[in-house]
Amino acid sequence: MSFQPITDQSGNTTGYKYQVEEDGVVSEYTFDTNFEIIGTSITDEAEGTSFSNLVEAGSNGGTTEKGTQIEGDYSRSFEFNYDSSGVFTGGTETINGATTTYDASWDILSVTISISDATELTPEEK
Repeated sequence: MSFQPITDQSGNTTGYKYQVEEDGVVSEYTFDTNFEIIGTSITDEAEGTSFSNLVEAGSNGGTTEKGTQIEGDYSRSFEFNYDSSGVFTGGTETINGATTTYDASWDILSVTISISDATELTPEEK
């Protein structure tokens, strides 16, 4: 395998990807233009698991880390923000439909639960 360029809409190289597949597990690594690793994705379809994370430029010179994790019935996604010094400034994390919002001290600001996939109770269950 070799490094594959990542380009923007203008054709400028913004980074590189490198992919390895071994025993049905696909690992993909994302690098910036200086070949600093900024992301990882690992998928094992036979086991039904996957993980990914990617760090991108955020607002005010900071960064945003986004990721997902799936293992069987467990599902997690997150978006965490950091300032230009690398200090956590807040973010969100969703685990199995429950979204938690954090402030810069990791204090919980809110928890929202999605019930869109819930089934209606039968009269016997009520």
